[in-house]
Amino acid sequence: MSLLDCELRDCDLANLDARGASLRRVVIADGRLTGCNLGESSLTDVSLSDCRADLAVFAQATLETVRFVSCHLPQATFQEARLRSVAFENCDLSGADLTSAKFEDVELRRCKLDGLRGADSLNGVRMPWPDIVDNAALFAAACGVQALAE
Repeated sequence: MSLLDCELRDCDLANLDARGASLRRVVIADGRLTGCNLGESSLTDVSLSDCRADLAVFAQATLETVRFVSCHLPQATFQEARLRSVAFENCDLSGADLTSAKFEDVELRRCKLDGLRGADSLNGVRMPWPDIVDNAALFAAACGVQALAE
């Protein structure tokens, strides 16, 4: 599957198996991508906004110049994905799996990270200080730091 210079609005891509797809200069707004499999795909100059993408698969995908805004991504998997110039703004990444993902010039802003797996892979990610503080327990656990009871 290949999409080039497309805009998809109010689309239902739930459970779509699009492994190995190529998306270039694509906008997806208000879409449903629950369980959508974009593993091993290439996403370049892609914008997703107000999308429901829980359980979506981006494993081993390459994401370059991609923006996720107000997306619902609980339990999505980015295992072994390569993300370059990617932004997540106001997204729910609860329970998402980032194991062995590679990040370059990636920003996380106002994102929910509860239960995030693979937090030790976040090397190179940029976050505002209040977001870092809000997720201190997650980062401490990823480093093997144990909190002491006062």
